[in-house]
Amino acid sequence: MKSAILLLSAVALGACVATPPPVATGPIATSQSFALPDGSALTVTRQGQQARLTYPATYRLTDAEAVSYLEDGTGCRPGALLNSGFDDYSGQILRNYGLDCG
Repeated sequence: MKSAILLLSAVALGACVATPPPVATGPIATSQSFALPDGSALTVTRQGQQARLTYPATYRLTDAEAVSYLEDGTGCRPGALLNSGFDDYSGQILRNYGLDCG
């Protein structure tokens, strides 16, 4: 009986312990998609002070178009092109830019 009371009180005390809030892992990413003139889609994903353009490799995106989509998708002017690449799996071009939101 005494062990049952100790067990119940331990369980009750454990239920009263507050759980810590989740740890923040960085800024939340937001995405917006745009229709390209050829009917395919371009996605602008912003995370903090950076943005990524993702679009099909078959579409030849000009620098002026990239600036326009970045401004429309983030509300900021693009800064430096940080890196770019090609995703073999999806056939998408990936371009990462710094943003000037000042």
